Amino acid sequence: MGEIIVNNIDDNKIEIEYELNYQMHKEFEKIIEKGISIKVLEEIKIIKERDYFFDKEIYSQKNYKKIEYHPLINKYYLHDRGERKSYLSLNELIIDINKKKQLQLKINKKDINNNLLIIDWRIEQNSLPKSLQLNLKKPDWLVLKTLTYSL
Repeated sequence: MGEIIVNNIDDNKIEIEYELNYQMHKEFEKIIEKGISIKVLEEIKIIKERDYFFDKEIYSQKNYKKIEYHPLINKYYLHDRGERKSYLSLNELIIDINKKKQLQLKINKKDINNNLLIIDWRIEQNSLPKSLQLNLKKPDWLVLKTLTYSL
């Protein structure tokens, strides 16, 4: 199971380590093997849970990643923050995604206490072909992993 570790909380930043421990879903694998590129959204949020109103979002950061497969050369690619990495197998790519990641979030210290840190990895459904977007029920493989941590 994935986990979040908060290493340090200073006056205006939080240092976080996390790992996903994502297991590949068969539908996700089939789509990539067909050569369809997939955009993945990594969303980091700090929210204040409320009883009577909607939760208040205190901090939000979005990072976009893209997974591609080129069948002619039999290579997988991961585009992340302007960097392109290549892999010989989908398992190598998943192992790299599951490695520990470090983040620094710039936020006021008074906004940190008694809140919830959420890291959400999901596939952007509108980036998929129209035939995969038209499902009446949202498929369970669209959400890769959701991690939560109480601050």
